Parts: sequence; C-alpha cells; structure tokens
Amino acid sequence: MKKLGLCFPRLIIFISTAQMAVAQIAAVKVIVNVPYDTATGKHVYVAGSFNGWKAGDSLYQLKRGDDGVYSITLPLFNDKHYEYKYTRGNWSSVEINCHDSDIHNRAFVSANGLVVTDTVAAWKKETKAEPSPQMARINAMKDSTISALQPQLNEMVNLLKSYVQNWLSDNPSDRVQKKLNKEAEKNINHIFEQIVQLLGNVMATLSPGQKAELKKLISTPQEKNDFINILGNGLQKVTSNSK
Repeated sequence: MKKLGLCFPRLIIFISTAQMAVAQIAAVKVIVNVPYDTATGKHVYVAGSFNGWKAGDSLYQLKRGDDGVYSITLPLFNDKHYEYKYTRGNWSSVEINCHDSDIHNRAFVSANGLVVTDTVAAWKKETKAEPSPQMARINAMKDSTISALQPQLNEMVNLLKSYVQNWLSDNPSDRVQKKLNKEAEKNINHIFEQIVQLLGNVMATLSPGQKAELKKLISTPQEKNDFINILGNGLQKVTSNSK
C-alpha cells in the first residue's frame, strides 16, 4: 500500500491564501425564532448553497441564546446570492410552513454587517425507520471499527498538539517535526487500512444485485452530496428490503 504522507506546507499555503481573501469576506449574522415546541437542547442548523446543503453540518450549528432565539455569524463571499433553509440536523426534520408543506428556499445577498432575521413556522415531523437486518450488521461492523480506531484517533490529536508546541517554541526543531511526521504517517496508514478493510467487509455482505444497484447509485452525479454521503445513502437503499 502506498503510504500517505502529511503535507503541512499546503496548510500554510491555504492559510496565506485565506488571509489574502479576507477583504472579500462578508460577515452575515443570521437570527432565527423557532417554534415553541422545539425541545430545549435540540440543535438547530442552517444549510444552504454556502455549505453544499449539508443539513447537520456542525460548522453551521446555531447557538441558542438565553431568550431562546438562535443565531450564527456566517463568513461568506461579499455581494453573492445565497439560498438556505433551517433544519434540526437532517432533511427529515427541515423547516416547513404552518400547513405542513414544504417552503421555498430562503435567500439573501451577502454584505458585511448584514443581519438576517427569520422565523421558523414549524418543523417537519422526523420519522426514523428501523434498519434492515443487513444494514444493522453493517452498522455493527462500522461501530466496531470506530471503537478499534479510537486509540489512533486520540493519538492523532496528541500529535497535533505536539506539532503546535514545537512550532510555538523559541527554536522549532526540524528533528522533532520529522519524528512527528513519521508517527503521524504510521497512524494515518493504520487508520486508512482499517477503513479499507471495513469497506471490503461491507461489500462482501452485498448480493450481486445489490452491488449492481449500488454501483449505479454512486455513479449518478449529485451536486448536493459528497461521496461518503452518496455511499451511505446508497447502502441504506440497497439493503432496505433485505431479510
């Protein structure tokens, strides 16, 4: 297997590019009043053309104020048309109108200092379907892999801390960074191998017909999803009627 190395210079280039683009960024504050029956502690998100329409993106989770009103400040490109909706984490709990029908996308043109105030009339009633036995087995394999990888994931966090501490020292050490690079590369390779093994085990549970259907689903262009979401949704669909 080809090893996956880290490329921190790319991170520095990205940060520099972002700094040069600051002048084009508009800070737009979004404020929303939610229905009275929104459970306390239930997260509220904004999803739109600015984040690929991801319904439960943690970077777009609104903060609840003491008055029960939710808000977030969005860093957006200036003078650009954006469309969006509010959700409670997925599209099965998206905002709807008071007659329980879908609403049109909300929209605004970004400008620095713009404040957008909205009111959600109601939330779509979230329904949760029980996974099929086959999907339950796949979920169990996924959970087992995540549990087994937790030590490596924790180690990656510790390594990032060590990187930062080295960079912030009076005399950053190239030797220390090279050592950290090797440790990080080892962890990344192990994590990737476990994920590949998990996907291989999942594919082995599929029938020839399910594989053909999944292949068709993941080959269909879908602008509002990434590959991970397409694959996950595809697995849900092809296993929904399994026994």
